[in-house]
Amino acid sequence: MRDAHGENQLATAEVAAEALIANQEQMAAAYLNQWFDVFSERYMAGKRQKALPERDALSLLLHRQDQCDTHENADG
Repeated sequence: MRDAHGENQLATAEVAAEALIANQEQMAAAYLNQWFDVFSERYMAGKRQKALPERDALSLLLHRQDQCDTHENADG
């Protein structure tokens, strides 16, 4: 995983998300950031051979998607 080393540096995926935001693609940027969180968390857990937290990034992402789907269906 290519990650930022300094406080003012960004990982490659974070730069891509910023480029999406600059092109008025906020939803795509949000999804990219969320999936990057999932990847980062799982990568670091595997690297350190530690268990994922109970409310890991993937479960939070799926929960947010369920909420959006429910909201869209209610509006629909």
